[in-house]
Amino acid sequence: MELTYRVSKPLVHKMDAFEVDVARSEVSRLEECNGIISFHVISNNFDGDQSRQRLTWLLQLQCLFSTQLPRMPKEYITRLVFDSRHKNLVIVKKERGVIGGICFRQFPAQGFIEIVFCAVTANEQVKGYGTRLMNHLKDYHVGACHIYHFLTYADEFAVGYFKKQGFSEKIAMDKKQYHGYIKDYEGATLMGCQLHPWIVYTSFAVFLKRLHDLYRNAVKESFFKEEKKCAGIENVFQWHGGSLVPYAELPGLEQCEDDSVPHEELEYKIRNILHKLRTDKSSWPFLKPVNAEEVPEYYGYIKFPTDLKTMNERCRAKYYVHERLFVADLRRLFNNCFKFNAPKTLYYKAGYDLAEIARKLCQKAFPCLDIYPELPDAKPEL
Repeated sequence: MELTYRVSKPLVHKMDAFEVDVARSEVSRLEECNGIISFHVISNNFDGDQSRQRLTWLLQLQCLFSTQLPRMPKEYITRLVFDSRHKNLVIVKKERGVIGGICFRQFPAQGFIEIVFCAVTANEQVKGYGTRLMNHLKDYHVGACHIYHFLTYADEFAVGYFKKQGFSEKIAMDKKQYHGYIKDYEGATLMGCQLHPWIVYTSFAVFLKRLHDLYRNAVKESFFKEEKKCAGIENVFQWHGGSLVPYAELPGLEQCEDDSVPHEELEYKIRNILHKLRTDKSSWPFLKPVNAEEVPEYYGYIKFPTDLKTMNERCRAKYYVHERLFVADLRRLFNNCFKFNAPKTLYYKAGYDLAEIARKLCQKAFPCLDIYPELPDAKPEL
């Protein structure tokens, strides 16, 4: 005799599509942090010092594209992958070699790149590698190349992937900027993606997850919060005979506090701090962006630069909706300085002195924060 019974299951939170994508992104991020996967921008050149390892990666990438993109002629793929005008961003996995990549060509004067091929090997798909690959490509062009537009022709199987990566059929560029520079593909859809210079794309999913969790917890807190209930107040209106009742006579109203921090107050504090920093004698290296002509190697070494002028523009644009965003930019400003300059330079000395002032100003303005501008272990040697 078969006995059938039902067991009640505990309520389990069902992950939505957003949380699934973030979970995949987190897995690939941790693999990168642990050295399981790595990302490299490589290209073919005709110098004698061409790395044998890079040539091997290029060959592996060519084989991967040929397998994953069967509609493309193998000779055409080979020609572009090994063309010195094209670059390739590859994912290299330990003990496996290249498992994915993007072949692209830059047009700096026109302000865009063309993505020619993009693929991840079949048995490594649906693991977040494709998204992380694209995010690395975005960070590379925002931080090192200052190119903010991607264009590509996507076939019917790739349109969904590119939409997920922020691409749209509405191109943000004028047609005259790219017309004649990229090749038209019959039966494919032209798609574009405009990058934001202030976003770190490889960290963006984690940032969105925190906002998502913060919003969900805030809703839960407000929904389940036990509220004080007051008795009916009909008698108050009866006493006033239908006339207006002063707020002070409504029972319980005085206990309803508005705990929100006005944005005007936050903006005032940030403007005040920026003004004091800009007018300090040590602010001279940070007043405006570093001149790439004077220091050509700076933007190749510092991936996410910032300066007091940029921060002031962000403040005017209402970017700093929370004090943590502002302090995070200050930390980046000084960390860039300490990373690029030696302790015996005037730049390091100015950064150290200004960081001390910024730290004190932030501690006074935002006493409840858990992060403030940091001072390096190495003190100035001047």
